[in-house]
Amino acid sequence: MNYGLALMLCEDAAILEETLRAIEPLDLHIRRIGDLALLVPADEIEGVLETLHAQGTFPRVLGPQLVSDTQEAL
Repeated sequence: MNYGLALMLCEDAAILEETLRAIEPLDLHIRRIGDLALLVPADEIEGVLETLHAQGTFPRVLGPQLVSDTQEAL
């Protein structure tokens, strides 16, 4: 897993589509991976999760959710 990325998994394709619509106004650098996942830069994941949690969506996230300055230096 890349330290600068997080993988966000949705339960099904419909939830992924709802997720994409919900975060579209945030103008983020995300990449769709198949029918169930998004690849999100670690420094943007918190904003994505806050937006989704406010709407009652709680996707599974794998990988770093935030990368500290110490970890980036490694």
